[in-house]
Amino acid sequence: VVPSRKLCRKEQRRVQVYLAGHSLGGAVANLCALDIVSIAAGGVEEVIDPLMDHDEAGRGKEASHGEERLGDDLRFSGISPIVYTFGAPRIGNAAFRSIYNGLVPKSFRVVA
Repeated sequence: VVPSRKLCRKEQRRVQVYLAGHSLGGAVANLCALDIVSIAAGGVEEVIDPLMDHDEAGRGKEASHGEERLGDDLRFSGISPIVYTFGAPRIGNAAFRSIYNGLVPKSFRVVA
């Protein structure tokens, strides 16, 4: 993905990444989408740290207003993957969901 992105940037073309998966592959597609966004942003710390509140000792704690702080400003790279999953389990907890939904807004989960 990174070499293709660099080539497209050089040619001034827009990059669109589509991910799809079924069952466990769907869960992996979700993780891959978040990984693509965080790598393009310069690493997971660059994505997660702004979402955390810090106490007086500098320790991070989950921000209660996480979704309010997410948005276009955190889609640093211009890459916003589109994810389609079929019969995949939900992954992560509420904090993960807030981060994921903010960074990967075009994610579609199909279950029967």
